[in-house]
Amino acid sequence: VRRNAWALEYASDDLRRDRDLVLEAIRHQPKFSGPSVLKFAAEDLCADREVVLEAVRRCGNALEYVSETLRRDREVVLEAVRVNENALADAAEELTKDRDFLLDAARANCFTFNYFPGALKQNRAFRTRAARCGCTPLEHAPKNLKGNRVVVLEAVKACGSALQFASKDLRRDR
Repeated sequence: VRRNAWALEYASDDLRRDRDLVLEAIRHQPKFSGPSVLKFAAEDLCADREVVLEAVRRCGNALEYVSETLRRDREVVLEAVRVNENALADAAEELTKDRDFLLDAARANCFTFNYFPGALKQNRAFRTRAARCGCTPLEHAPKNLKGNRVVVLEAVKACGSALQFASKDLRRDR
């Protein structure tokens, strides 16, 4: 597994249960590449918080293979999201409905905004709070919010490049 982390796929069941070997495979998996080698680990290791944290820090997609309990763990999910915004799709539903958690996710990786529930994306107050977190959700905002001075100002304060997504009228406004 030091030469090829994915060799874990072909290892015996005993080796897939070997915590040290699985951690070694995780540490040798190239960052951000393909599915996580955690996919091939024994089920009990996919519920081991230390192993899972190591895996999601290398590859956010690893969240797909972790236990339901750890998919509800805020720290584990935020670490996964920090590496890959798509990981939010594998988080427990209760986290994806928690506004405070979603704002933390936006702080960790502003691209997670694209994975927020539709109703929240349309909510002016929530978008404004997300903009204050450094998230620039203006790109996918409905037309009326792109023309809303308060929402646009908050987004631009957090990130000047958000102005490119504002309405033409507001982009001309001095």
